[in-house]
Amino acid sequence: MTRRLRDLVSGRRGSVVRPDTFIVGAAKCGTTAMYHYLGQHPSIFMSAYKEPNYFCDDLNVRSLHARDLDTYLSLFVRGEGATRVGEASVAYLLSTRAASNLAAFALRGRVIVMLRNPVDAVYSMHGQLVFSRIQTEKDFARALARRPAPHDNDWLDYRRFMRFGEQAQRYFTAFERSRICIVRYEELRADTVATYHRVLRFLGVAQHQLSGFDVVNSHKVPRSDAVQRLLTQPPDLSRSLARAAIPNRMRHQFLRWLIRRNTRRATREPMAPALRARLVAQIHDDVQHLQELTQLDLTHWLQP
Repeated sequence: MTRRLRDLVSGRRGSVVRPDTFIVGAAKCGTTAMYHYLGQHPSIFMSAYKEPNYFCDDLNVRSLHARDLDTYLSLFVRGEGATRVGEASVAYLLSTRAASNLAAFALRGRVIVMLRNPVDAVYSMHGQLVFSRIQTEKDFARALARRPAPHDNDWLDYRRFMRFGEQAQRYFTAFERSRICIVRYEELRADTVATYHRVLRFLGVAQHQLSGFDVVNSHKVPRSDAVQRLLTQPPDLSRSLARAAIPNRMRHQFLRWLIRRNTRRATREPMAPALRARLVAQIHDDVQHLQELTQLDLTHWLQP
């Protein structure tokens, strides 16, 4: 733990606005939607940048907006006066160290863990990684069969990704049960309003009616693979010129706008039944552990 972080934990930096609410994952389980919904509540301040990933120092995913503690805390300066101040970083669930790091930083904080059938989640995650060109193998079965190399992006370890029971256990060890809210993707889709209000009660803020609950972060594909490749993996010369000519924040905003312009929504083909059955068998014990941990009935996840 750095000296700066020790000062924050001990309270010697009392004037700093510190987050106390964390959506920790899992990826592709409705975290982006919940982040947007909570950000519209008048008593909740959510950081403008999703995925700062500050506390998962075992993964190579930290955002430029959280390269050190001071830049991380700068994300929350506008949250002064809010009842709850929070952020959302789905890598916190995958990380082996984020739970203990968060507990040291905000032991009295609140953690929202969003879960989904791991087989559906990993299939959706593969599509997201293909879209962002982190994954080059478009066929899910072949991508799944590849063993990640030590230098690969952490998200490419699909078998590790699916172990939600093992990941959730770290939070139940680090935090009191009353400070953890489990939200299932299925309930968020089936009754978004009731689920949103349950999370508000967990956070101890007043009930609030949103004007609408838009679908957020659905499956998407590039309009042009060539343009997507240029945007996500630009030539070194273009990257250097852009860094020299355009301020960092403006450059990232413009890049996100270009990627949105090159994006279209799409419906993905269902997973092959034989592959689904094989994956269900692989996650069986971990789902059983998650059931015992959360006291939720997840038996429908184990139906092939």
